Amino acid sequence: MIINWPQPEKWHELNEKIHQRLGLPVDVTVRSYQGLPHAIFEIAQGTASFLSHKRAVGLLTGNTPFVSGLLPFLYKESFEVQLQSGLAPIETLLTWLDQLKKDTSFVLMSNVNPLTGQLQDLNHFDEVLNQKKIHSFQITLQIPSYEIRPTSVHIVSLSERYSIAICGSKFKSPAQFSPQLVFPEDLFLIDLENFLQQQTLQDLNLIENFESQLPAGFSALLKSKLRLGDRAVIAHPEINADALRQNLLSKLKLSNADLWPLTSCAQSWTDWAWWEDRPSDELMRGLLVLSLTACADKNLPPALKAAVSECQI
Repeated sequence: MIINWPQPEKWHELNEKIHQRLGLPVDVTVRSYQGLPHAIFEIAQGTASFLSHKRAVGLLTGNTPFVSGLLPFLYKESFEVQLQSGLAPIETLLTWLDQLKKDTSFVLMSNVNPLTGQLQDLNHFDEVLNQKKIHSFQITLQIPSYEIRPTSVHIVSLSERYSIAICGSKFKSPAQFSPQLVFPEDLFLIDLENFLQQQTLQDLNLIENFESQLPAGFSALLKSKLRLGDRAVIAHPEINADALRQNLLSKLKLSNADLWPLTSCAQSWTDWAWWEDRPSDELMRGLLVLSLTACADKNLPPALKAAVSECQI
């Protein structure tokens, strides 16, 4: 027997439990979603519709694949879309912020590249947008460490299947269909706990020490300290990352989740257009993302050295 019956109170109960677990202020609210695309679309589309008298929106592009999913709706509804590369020089970005139209309802941006973990400090942007009374929607892989400002929403990806939005006191856009969905509370809270644990298991010093001892021929993609301390991204110009992964898995006590090639033989066509400063196609084929667990494995450097002769094209 199948009975479909909306139970929005369960969604609100889950949100309250998440709020309590994170220890958020009373005037800050939490909303739960089934993945990052769901959260982004409902928050942005809902706000554009709720504040329909404001006919302009802003999108910072360049380091997230999820912004472009909004464009068909925005263009169809004749919103003026103000696009700007988020990877532009800071002076350019501040000028763009200053020139935003007065009827801009929100700016959507991301402070992290979801693959490399490269971070961008958008706290000042968030502050400026609040001063302009423009909603600030920020996609992130971290619980914000600073004040949740009134018109800000931090969209946090907990896992591939769940995400949350931490909403400032003046965010009033109504939830559209999230309260009608089924959220298995136990699974959601498990993903939340795993996410919070991962936040404590970051060690940038360990990552940098590993990168400084890479065998000859290997190089680290990121040099900036403004990045997540849970991963390293390495490459060898003459080794396919998927082949390297299989070689390392056969030698080391690591899981598939510890070694993630950006391209693999099993992949279908992948759209990399969203990544504005991405490496060349030749280098992309060799990029391998290593977890903190992998970087801490003392057997990894010699295994990488051996792989040069075993996997070389």
